[in-house]
Amino acid sequence: MPGAILASLASLAVVWAFINAGENGWAHVPRVGALVNMGLFVGAHFAMLFFIVQFLQRVLDFGPFLAGLAFLPLTGTVFIVTRWVPGLVERFGARIPLVIGGVLVVLSFVLWVPLSESSTYVAVVIPLVLQALGVALVSTAGTLTVMRTVPEQDTGSASGMLQMVQRVGGAVGIAVAVSVYASGAVEGEFIPGFAGAMLAGAALTVVATAVALFAVGKPVAQLKV
Repeated sequence: MPGAILASLASLAVVWAFINAGENGWAHVPRVGALVNMGLFVGAHFAMLFFIVQFLQRVLDFGPFLAGLAFLPLTGTVFIVTRWVPGLVERFGARIPLVIGGVLVVLSFVLWVPLSESSTYVAVVIPLVLQALGVALVSTAGTLTVMRTVPEQDTGSASGMLQMVQRVGGAVGIAVAVSVYASGAVEGEFIPGFAGAMLAGAALTVVATAVALFAVGKPVAQLKV
C-alpha cells in the first residue's frame, strides 16, 4: 500500500507539472494535457490487460490460446471505431472524445469490480467492449492532439515523446494496480485484491479524464503552436 500511495502521488505531481508547464515556457497546454492524459490512460489500460488475462486463465480456466481469442472483441471494436474518431475530433474538438472515452473506461473498471469465482465470460466481455470504445476514442483523439500542428522538423520528437509517455504510463499503471492488489491478496487465491486493482485502474482513468476536461479544449484544427 505505501508503494501504491507513493506512485499515485508521483502521478499527481507529474500531472500538476505538465498542466502548469504552459504558464512557464513549455508547449501549449492542450498538447501537454493530451500527453498526460495518454500516459495515465495507458497505465490504466495496461493494468486491465495484466489482470483480466489472469482472471480468464486462473478463474475461468481458459488456456493461453482461448484467453487470447477472448480479447478479440477489444481488438475488433477498436479497429472499427477508430476510423470514425478523427471526424469527431475535427467537428467537436478533442476534449469531448477524451472525456467520453474516459467515462466509458471508468465504467468498464467499475463493472469488473464484482467479478468472482462464479462469474462467466459474459461478465468480462461486456465491460471489455466498453473499454474498447473508450480506447478508440482516447487513443485517437489524444494522438491527434499531440501530433497536429507540430512543425514538420519536430514530428519525430513529438512522436518519440508520445511513445515514451505511454511506456512510462504503462509501467506506472501496472505498478500501482499490482501494489493495490497485493495489499488485499491471499496466498494461493486470485480474487482477493482483484476489486482493489480494478478500482485503482478506475482512479487512474478518472485523473486522466480530469486532465482532458481542464487542459484539452479547442478543436485540433484550431490549436496554435
